[in-house]
Amino acid sequence: MVRQRTVGEIGSALLRLAPADYAEAWDKVNLNVGRPWSPVKKSFLCLDITAALLEQIDDFEPELVITHHPLIFNPLENLDAGSGAGISLLLQLIESGIAVWAVHTNLDYCVGGVADALAHTLELRPSGTLRPLSSKLTLAYDHVLAAELPALNGIYALENEEKDFLADVIPGYGRLVTLPGRHSLDDLLGLCQERLNCPAVLSNMRKDRPVSRLALCPGSFDASALPDLIGAKVDAVITGECKHHELLGLAAEGIAVLVVGHAASEWPVIPYLQRWLQQSCPGPEYAAEEFPSSCIIDVF
Repeated sequence: MVRQRTVGEIGSALLRLAPADYAEAWDKVNLNVGRPWSPVKKSFLCLDITAALLEQIDDFEPELVITHHPLIFNPLENLDAGSGAGISLLLQLIESGIAVWAVHTNLDYCVGGVADALAHTLELRPSGTLRPLSSKLTLAYDHVLAAELPALNGIYALENEEKDFLADVIPGYGRLVTLPGRHSLDDLLGLCQERLNCPAVLSNMRKDRPVSRLALCPGSFDASALPDLIGAKVDAVITGECKHHELLGLAAEGIAVLVVGHAASEWPVIPYLQRWLQQSCPGPEYAAEEFPSSCIIDVF
């Protein structure tokens, strides 16, 4: 039997995993649309809210949509449906009584979030965090993370592995991976194409380049992390998107890059987040979009 929760209860569960304080100052996380006391029997998880997605979930009839990318970024001047697709989507959600909760950069940086999901999907054990958040920021949440870590490690367990998957990571941007044995950029290319469903991958170096120290930076590459990559002696990065001059700058430092597409690099977190909510906030039915989806488009 489906147990009813509220938007706020599910939001509180999300905040135990990905505290809002972890998010960038410019980000628009947490409740984007709706009332925290509204009841929820069905919730749908996605990467982006689009017209195609709302059409896809129409028969499911969720009371809450949990999205990675916030629906509202800039201040609204009006709610005129004719002023843009974003306003039209907002009105459609409000009229349908669907609440929206966003977990964005806080999910990027938390333990068990976007970067760890990418690592697990590629079956690459993270050996550290590329750029940790300040201990002053994370200290207040250490006890929460300690309480949630056993459940997270259960979700992220690898077969025939005794060590917990998340044992070596702390909150922050990117994950480091030390590859066992000899590997080339071409090996990583094949792995990404197979596991991430991305037939075309952009790179800034030859495929025969050897790789031993890897960084996973899903989504948009943060160019300010270059000193961290150099300091960690990283020789390859897997990311979702990277600007032309950033690719050139990384190549100049001897760092290879595989650009797999924004959606392909971030979507893996959705099923892990679904499983975590089913355990940490049971009751509602949690459904998640399938990949590839009509509402996720990467240009190859």
